[in-house]
Amino acid sequence: TLVSENDKWAQFRLGFIYAAGGHGVTRNCGKAVDHFLAVGDEISLGNVVWILSTCPEAKYRDGGKALAIGKGLVAANSQDPTNLDNLAAAYAEIGDYSSAVDLQKQAIKALKQTAEFDKSDEFELRLENYRQQKPYREVVPLSQ
Repeated sequence: TLVSENDKWAQFRLGFIYAAGGHGVTRNCGKAVDHFLAVGDEISLGNVVWILSTCPEAKYRDGGKALAIGKGLVAANSQDPTNLDNLAAAYAEIGDYSSAVDLQKQAIKALKQTAEFDKSDEFELRLENYRQQKPYREVVPLSQ
């Protein structure tokens, strides 16, 4: 069955609500992933890669799945800083820190070509994490 645009928007909103928690909802990375997968567009799949790589609750992380989806997104759009950032997080999650560092450097370079270079502090912070052989964990609510 075709999912209407309204349904997709609702699934997307629910994904964010479960990813971030708040407003009386307990954060649930698993439910967030389910809702984003139901939407299935590039942004939603990017959120899936991020959550599977960085969720603070280990039971919801899946570096292998994150890597598979993330590689596809980067193959489709290799200059997108978010795709690169997400894939770097996936590599860090599986313990491949040299790939994480390389991709994070590419993400920072790509970010500097966009109007969102004010986010570069976050990107630099993650690069430092990966250099120290540490995966990144999402602790604050995801931004929209």
